[in-house]
Amino acid sequence: HGSLVSPPARNAVDRFLAPFLNGQSPQTPSTCPNGGKRDKHGDHGSLPCDQGFRNTSGGQPCLWWSQGCTIGCASYTGDAQIQSGGERLCNGTLLPTLPRWAWTMNTALKEGEPDNYKYNPWRAPGAAPVIDACGQAGGTTPAHRGPGDAVFTATAYAKMGDLGSYVLPYSPSGTVWIAGTEVEVGWGIRYNHGGGYQYRLCPHAEPLTEACFQRTPLEFNRNRQALLWNNGSRLALQGVWVDEGTSPPNSTWARNPVPRIGERSAGCKLPNATLPADFNCVSFPPPCRSDCTGQAGCSSPARRTDDGTQQGECSGDWTGGQIVDTVKVPHELPAGQYVLGWRWDCEQTTQIWQSCADVTVCRQGE
Repeated sequence: HGSLVSPPARNAVDRFLAPFLNGQSPQTPSTCPNGGKRDKHGDHGSLPCDQGFRNTSGGQPCLWWSQGCTIGCASYTGDAQIQSGGERLCNGTLLPTLPRWAWTMNTALKEGEPDNYKYNPWRAPGAAPVIDACGQAGGTTPAHRGPGDAVFTATAYAKMGDLGSYVLPYSPSGTVWIAGTEVEVGWGIRYNHGGGYQYRLCPHAEPLTEACFQRTPLEFNRNRQALLWNNGSRLALQGVWVDEGTSPPNSTWARNPVPRIGERSAGCKLPNATLPADFNCVSFPPPCRSDCTGQAGCSSPARRTDDGTQQGECSGDWTGGQIVDTVKVPHELPAGQYVLGWRWDCEQTTQIWQSCADVTVCRQGE
């Protein structure tokens, strides 16, 4: 689970409603820790918290996604199946295109070993189908509520199963970009499913479809990826960029730099050597020195911060900050109103998260 943080997304429009003020939520929260035990659907709400630099992503923006997505399929399944078990959820023929060095799960898989993530979205970035380019409320329909935290609290704006491009209102963010310049954007994790992401633009006046967004993928400044903590601290990263085997062809995707902490996968490490063998493990080394999770002698590894969540300083279900990037606004882009699309293709699950935000593009001197 995750969402766009900057600029503020249409998907977070409910953050101003009373049940969601200050990061609280009746069900799965986007910014604050979980509160209380899970209910019969496996869900839980949250109490208010200090959201810091993630305060624009309160409400339910992390609950807009597509579920049952595998590469090479004509459509998503939309059912409760969030794991593919290494199989396609259709009769497609597309093989994985992602280079091994960009994997976030099974990073040390040996030839011939089973690969449970082989056809999940990140293995061919951008190739798996979605139901809507701005996500579906709850990730599926009410009939499949529950598994994978497929929940959504109905509001005046949306109910479970609604499609974001149809129901989410135009939400001016005050964001103004100049064509030909570079701008900073950011997104935040709620539950970490590995994989990677891309930013794209679609003119506000056009239908918000995948086809429209795929016409204008934004290039990254590959020297400007960073972690931005909620208190304003920042750490520059050496990003991992993928521009082969991507969709649209030759477009650039960024690997999620924050490692998942969860089930066993080839190459993952226990948080430290003193924890029991059945404990969750970290899929690759955390990117910040203050997080030693995965090292045998780590004295302060990622911890269980609440029911169902484990995170470190920059690992696991990291709610302590956001992943920021600098993207390039195309020089030839006409002035006007646009919608920024953010798409996160997961590797650990058959899920794709999406957010949409309104931005204004101007031309220098106009």
